[in-house]
Amino acid sequence: MFDVFPALRKISPLSWLDELVYSHLRPIFKVDPESHHEKDYSSVLAQLWNELGSEQMVAQEAAQAMFIVNESLLSNLTCLLHYMIANLGCIAKLRTELDTLDI
Repeated sequence: MFDVFPALRKISPLSWLDELVYSHLRPIFKVDPESHHEKDYSSVLAQLWNELGSEQMVAQEAAQAMFIVNESLLSNLTCLLHYMIANLGCIAKLRTELDTLDI
């Protein structure tokens, strides 16, 4: 829907994240990929840039991906915390296992 109505993107909760991502990606966009032969140009960012062709679209896609990952991580951690609270023996096993690590 944001692709069809770009103005909605400006008032969405993701707009601040778009600006943050774009400010960090701008230096990368300014480097000429033809003269830059490092490994990072075969990265996901380079693939998105080649596929979408627009700096703004790449920034929006990256921001949306970070937002989705954050929501997914929060959901997984909530389930894990609930399981650990419901099964106190799990915490004891986890502590025992952590104590055996050589950190």
